[in-house]
Amino acid sequence: MSIPPSYRRAFPIFLLLGAYWAYTAYDHYRLRSYGAAYNPIRQQLGLPLVGTDWQAIYSDDEVSFVNPNPQAAHTRKRVVASWSGVSEEADLVILPASKGRLNMVFTGSVETSTATLYATRETFKMPYAQALDTLKKYRVVP
Repeated sequence: MSIPPSYRRAFPIFLLLGAYWAYTAYDHYRLRSYGAAYNPIRQQLGLPLVGTDWQAIYSDDEVSFVNPNPQAAHTRKRVVASWSGVSEEADLVILPASKGRLNMVFTGSVETSTATLYATRETFKMPYAQALDTLKKYRVVP
């Protein structure tokens, strides 16, 4: 029994489509693992956590989490992932009493990461560790 020539020509196309489907399914699964399930690692590093009820928005190599509570101080988290793991986490925190917005970008270690405080008319760059202390001072994020 022989395979018709038209099936032989279509086989590489079906093989490529199957590989693409498997890749996108794995990539989506990989990004999902950086949500609330990744919180124990964030807790060890001292990073702000993602709530279990936060909405996830997926794109190619990143996932953004949005806090559904409009009164919360910690409003957003963006996780950029590569094949080797998380390459960057960015958090947006609104400080109380009109102190400003704190944009924190974690890039692998507290020593090399930075944060920016956007006050009413000023912008302050600070080390990430100082930003974590600011969160503790205002009791914003656990």
